[in-house]
Amino acid sequence: MRRICPPGVWLQLIASFSLGASVLITGVTGYEAPTREDADRMVKKIEKIALNARVSDSDSRLTQIQEKEVNAYLEFYSSEKLPRGVGDPVIRMLGGGRFSGQAVIDLDEIPKSVGSNNERESFNPMNYLSGQIPVSTTGIFRSKDGVAQLELESAEISGLPVPIVIIEQLIGLYSRTPENPEGFNLNDPLPMPLRIIEIRLGEGEAVVVQ
Repeated sequence: MRRICPPGVWLQLIASFSLGASVLITGVTGYEAPTREDADRMVKKIEKIALNARVSDSDSRLTQIQEKEVNAYLEFYSSEKLPRGVGDPVIRMLGGGRFSGQAVIDLDEIPKSVGSNNERESFNPMNYLSGQIPVSTTGIFRSKDGVAQLELESAEISGLPVPIVIIEQLIGLYSRTPENPEGFNLNDPLPMPLRIIEIRLGEGEAVVVQ
């Protein structure tokens, strides 16, 4: 059964759900430091998208979102929405639907997040790591007819390439909730909320189509 994404999480689609598109800001070429003004613009655009979803006519509505606005929103407003142990998310919109994402993950929070040390022990690739580690990914974001799909192309932990399956396992562990005990599966198509038909990922910007 497909899981419907709650309205407040649609930004994570653009950001590969923040966690999926997850290194520290230092060293990110061309990265603009987030500002409160950009974050507030993003909040207003989210409100606009929510209002558009209530309109019943058949006209298409487009909302342009800048990469810096998304990152500012993640910096100033999303900390309580992110899974425990996930911080400093940054995304880059590379054009043609491609993205890169970065975050810092605290591996010591995995047992607290899922409530079982046994599950951490069964997560063999990470048994040899602990504490906060930088994680980065690149991939392609596709969306059509109200459904989004994410395809990771590469992943790194502390600057070293790792199999994508490790990132998929991390996402599954960190995204578990009482309502969704299995966590989020990156390979699952995800219906988009707020009557969003498509999100076009360009270079430095995205366009939300409703």
